[in-house]
Amino acid sequence: MKKNQWSIKAALLLLTCSLTSLPGIISAQEQTEMTRVVIDGQELETTTFSQNGHMMVPATFLSKIGTTVGWDEQKQAVVLQREKNQLVLPSGKSHAALYVEDQSKWRKDEIGLTIMNQADATYIPFRYAVESLGMNVHFDPAQEAVSIDTTIKPKQNQSNEIKWLYRITEAEAGGESYQGKVAVAASILNRVESPDWPNTIKDVIFQVVEQNGKKYYQYSPVKDKRIYQVSVTEETRKAVQEALNGKDPSKGAVVFFNPDKTDNKWVRTREVTGTIGDHVFAQ
Repeated sequence: MKKNQWSIKAALLLLTCSLTSLPGIISAQEQTEMTRVVIDGQELETTTFSQNGHMMVPATFLSKIGTTVGWDEQKQAVVLQREKNQLVLPSGKSHAALYVEDQSKWRKDEIGLTIMNQADATYIPFRYAVESLGMNVHFDPAQEAVSIDTTIKPKQNQSNEIKWLYRITEAEAGGESYQGKVAVAASILNRVESPDWPNTIKDVIFQVVEQNGKKYYQYSPVKDKRIYQVSVTEETRKAVQEALNGKDPSKGAVVFFNPDKTDNKWVRTREVTGTIGDHVFAQ
């Protein structure tokens, strides 16, 4: 994992800012529209625009969901803080710095979307910011609106857990079919339910077994750091949600592998449950 240069002191520099705009150089204007957002059952509206299929919102809109919104003049960056979660989003860039509480250090995220200054505000990726700050966001078909839950704490910090499931699924199956993505996510969830593996999503993904002085990673994107670099697509998010809702094209698999790319003899001894795309799934 690449170490970023953001210091905690700089990120905590939360300066007073306008509720309508943040400073910086104004970029080319995007066409905005009014979008309904339901926050803990209360309906609000905000200006938004779409960037590569992702909803961008004014950073200051997050002040309506219990977030302190500031501006770091030196870094030319939006600074968000909610409880112990801190997020820094530099204007004109496509990366962010997130303070990871359980690791007590900063992590650089490549988010694949550009933080943009408009005439009225600085716009940031809505879903990424909300989930990074520990909240749940989803589309509510009944109200035809984006819905945010800020008061219900998911069991075992589920929001953070699911973020890692998004990332590993994208890293492992970004080039696979939709069904292949669902199967990869489902196989990881099957490990969580199995007594033979760790009992949280994050622990399953980052498990490292040491034998005879050699470390064995369960998933290659963790070993080569790709898990930190991927930009998660909306299709991958939907596929992961299907797996979380119980769909399992892997048919109970707890491992998957590409036979053309692995020399791991152990996985080849497992009982095969099926093949989807380039991946063989096994129990």
